[in-house]
Order: sequence, then structure tokens, then C-alpha cells
Amino acid sequence: MGYALRLTMISLLADILLRNFPGNLNVGRFTLSLYFQGMVLAFIWWWFWISIGTYFRTFSAQKILSAFIGFVWSFFVISDFVHFRYLGQHITAQSLRLTWQDPAYMIGYWNSYGGWIPSLAICLLTYFIGKRLYFGMQSKKKSLGGILIPLITVALETGHLTRKSAEGSLSIEASLILSHINALRIHLGSGPKLHAGNRLSVKAVENSHLPKAVVLFVTESLSTYHSQWNETGPDALPKLNSWLSRQITLSTQNAFSNASATDMSMPSLFTGLRPDRNHDDFHKMPFIWDMFYAANYKTAWFSSQRFSWAGFSSFFSTKGLGLIETSESMGGKLINDTGQDDLLTSKRIIEWIQKSPPNENLFLVVNFNAAHIPCQKNSDFLPSIPEGSNCEKAMAILDEAFSSTLHLIEERYQDFFVVFTSDHGDIAENTRQVPRIESYYDEIIKIPMSVSVSTSFKENFSTQFSSLQKNFKTNQISNMDLNPTFVDLLELGRLEENKPWIKELNGTSLFSEIPSNRWLLALNTGEIRSWNHEGFGLIHGPWRFLYSQGKKPELFNVSLDPKETNNLWSESHPLAPEIKKIIADSKELKRIVEGRQ
Repeated sequence: MGYALRLTMISLLADILLRNFPGNLNVGRFTLSLYFQGMVLAFIWWWFWISIGTYFRTFSAQKILSAFIGFVWSFFVISDFVHFRYLGQHITAQSLRLTWQDPAYMIGYWNSYGGWIPSLAICLLTYFIGKRLYFGMQSKKKSLGGILIPLITVALETGHLTRKSAEGSLSIEASLILSHINALRIHLGSGPKLHAGNRLSVKAVENSHLPKAVVLFVTESLSTYHSQWNETGPDALPKLNSWLSRQITLSTQNAFSNASATDMSMPSLFTGLRPDRNHDDFHKMPFIWDMFYAANYKTAWFSSQRFSWAGFSSFFSTKGLGLIETSESMGGKLINDTGQDDLLTSKRIIEWIQKSPPNENLFLVVNFNAAHIPCQKNSDFLPSIPEGSNCEKAMAILDEAFSSTLHLIEERYQDFFVVFTSDHGDIAENTRQVPRIESYYDEIIKIPMSVSVSTSFKENFSTQFSSLQKNFKTNQISNMDLNPTFVDLLELGRLEENKPWIKELNGTSLFSEIPSNRWLLALNTGEIRSWNHEGFGLIHGPWRFLYSQGKKPELFNVSLDPKETNNLWSESHPLAPEIKKIIADSKELKRIVEGRQ
């Protein structure tokens, strides 16, 4: 056990160095008790593999086993560090399962954080760890206890730590052990997954006044912070702002996402369902493009992102989506996180539009990725990029992608309805030390949103435009409202066949009056998505109620406290009964709260 103990100590030192380099990576939810338990798991991990190796007495077998274990450990410990740099927490069962399904998920992070540096670190660690493992196997005698005792201990300790949701507070090896076991459970079991579903059908209504082109920009991680998006447009995107200023444009700073996780936000946006709805509902509701397809629009979705990582390829592919182009099908190299160059995507969009007959109605979803942290900092199609931070460079790239696409749409389709939104926000300078994937603060949940319409749209839909104008000026808007807005635009509610699924929508059409008593919900976990730290956010006027299993409930009044630092929550607060009722009425919110208690 001497070599196992030494490896554990070396591992602990590496863990501390990796977590704290370059000094701003505070470990969330750290407790000495949990960390000690994590070290126990780390120790028995080494003990187990050294004991296994004693049964391989040939030189080559032990060498191969030592090198393999060293490589696996090195690969995951370096990937874990990259994962921590980006998400603020260690590899979890969810992220590990995504890596299994699509290795490019982790390779994308490597490319974003230096590429060859993680690879070199893996090679060095593999050599040193493999060497120590081999010497440990050589000097240790066969012992069945060295195999059985670790297995029993891991089983008991894993069950205990899983109940504590402790994955983010353990040593690296312990996090990986726990993640592997949980990932295997999710992968083989019936864990939350997005897949193809049998969708309810949509019947269309004849309407000759519909706009020729309807375009929905859902930009990845575009925040009001980086884009400087205000009520007149995005100052950090001058070309886009110039285009918006020449159109009939409505912008708001009162728009919110329904999740800070893309694989929850996108399904909610395109189905019009609250994120706490059940698995079956998400797999039966028609998508926005299904409606436009029924209305004889040519439909397409161009995304700079990979869609294999979260099951998006099968989940979103329906008969109503005539074309879906992602970084996999466009062949772009991974340049930012798991996405390709946005200017390659805009180039492909332009080529597709130019080949489309101008007399066809067009519905297009555009999903750019440059704003995703760590932000796209270069492009083969834009060699001259202004100096600045990575995210400032990403804004220049994104600005070019927006403007080139929009100018062609304006030229080809004079009658248009264009929506700009984001799946969620993000910030590069995370002073709260709360990972984006677990955050429901305004800097993450509050998103930029604008609508630009042609003169003919304003004339043909004057009543609807008047309501749209009022909502953008005075009300809080959710991404979830876009689906029912398009239902109203296409007048699908006139047909009885559509009413069963329309009544299932949770958002409110922006062409109608939004209820003054409405609470918006932001939620990252449910029946279609799991994560090891759960929580949610409730939004109503200036009030923000934030709940996380890692901390006490929080209540902020952003009109008095815009940075959300003064927690006003107490059981006796006047809003407490209303908030508790919202939680009690939602199975998912109730489960999260009761799970913590």
C-alpha cells in the first residue's frame, strides 16, 4: 500500500495546484469532511488498480495495464481541469455521459484552452503515473482483499456522496469515480435524454398577408453585458445596430431565458413549454418550424454548434424542418467550445438563400456560437479583428455574421419578421464563483431581445404590432413566449385541430396582453436534463427568488439592488406565501426543495 499512498499524496498535490492555478479557481461548497472522504476514494482507487496488477505477472501485461490506467487517469484529470476552468465545477455524471456520446465535447474544450498544452500534460502525467503504478504492481503481493475491500468501500461511499450531491467538492479522482458510476447508471438506465418523438400535427390557415421571411436568431450565450444590448440596440455590434436602426425595431432589456443550460433552454423555447414540464410533453409538442412548414414555408436551421452532444440531432429533426445544418454537416473545425467559425455558418446560410427560389416563403433559425465562453477570438474569413479581449473579438466576428446574413434577407425578402434572442447569457469575469450552469442571476438569465419588422408587416398586422410594442415597452418577456407568438402570427388557433396542443403552451403571445401577475421560471434540470447541483429562479417584476441546493434561498429586489447582493428572504416576507405556492404547484420545484431538505 506504500505506492498507493504516495500516488494519493502526489495526486493531492496535483489537485491543489490545478484547482488554484492561476489563483482564481475557488472550490465551491468545500468542506473538510467531504474532501477527506474524497481522499479515501482516491486512495482506494490506486490501491485497487495496483492490486489488480499483481494478478498480471508478465512484464508486458503489467506495463500495458499501468500505461493504460495512467493514461485514463491523466486524460480525465486534465479534462477535469479544463472543465473546471470553464464551468466552475468538476466533471459530473452528465458531462461524462456527453463525453462518451460525443468525444468532441471535451476536445472542443481542449481546443478552446490551448490545444497542445492539455495534450502535453496528459503525456507527461501518463509517463510518471504509469511508471509508479508499474513499480507498485511489481512490489506488491497478490491480495484478494485489495480488490474486494475497495469495491465495497466505493459502493458504500458512492451511495453516501451521491445523496449529498457532493461531486463538486471532492478531490479529482473521487469526482471521477463518482462520475463514472453515476454516468454508467444514467447511460444504461432511463435517465433524462432527448430523442426523437411522435409530435402532434399542425393544421395551417390560409393567409396571404404573412411575411415572406421569418427569421429567428437564437445566439448562443449572447448576454446584454458583452453585446451592450439596450433599448436601442447592441452597442458592441455596430453593424447589426446600424441595420436595426434602419428598420422598424423594438428592443427590450426586460427579456429572460428559461434556463442557463442550452439543452434545457432550447427545447423550452422551441416547444413553448415551461422547463418543469414532463418528458412526454417535450417529445410530443410541435416545434415552431413545424407550424411554418404547415403554412407552406421553406424551413431550415443553421447552427455553428455540434448537435450530437445533447441528442439535439434526433430531438429537433422533424418533417417540418426541411434542412438542418450544424458544424458536423458543414465540416467546420472546432474553434470555440464545441462550435465552428460563425462566419463559415453565415457563408453557408447565404449560399442556401441564394439558391432558394425568391417566390418561396422562408422560415429560418440561425444559431451562432461566437459569444460562448471562452469566446471566438479569430476567423479565417475575417483576418482583421480589432484588438481587445476574446469576447470583444467575438463581438466583431458575430457582428459580421449578423450583418452579412441580414443584408441578403432584406435584399431578397422585403417583407420580413426577424427576432433576435439568446438561449442564455454568460460573463467571462465570474466574480460570484457560481458556474453559469448553476446560476439564475440576472447576468445569466437576462438576455437581449429585439424584433425587426418590415413596413408591410406593420401595416398588415397593425393590431398585433401595437400589442408587441406595448409588451416590449412595459412587460417582462420570456423566450417561452416566442412559440405562442408564432401561433398567433399564423392564426393557428382558428382551427379546432390545433387547439388541443395550443392550450398546452405555457408562454403568452406577444401579440396579446401579458398577465400582470405572471412569474417567470428559469430551471436547468427536470425530466429531460439532469445535473448534480439543482436549483431554479423565479422572476416577477423587480423580484428575483433564487434557490440552490448549495446555499440558502435568496430574494432580491433588483430595482433597489441591481447587483443582487442584499438577500431579503425570510419565511415572513410578504412574497413568501406566493413563492411557496408556486413551488408546491410544480412537481420539479417541489422535488428540488424537498431533496435539499
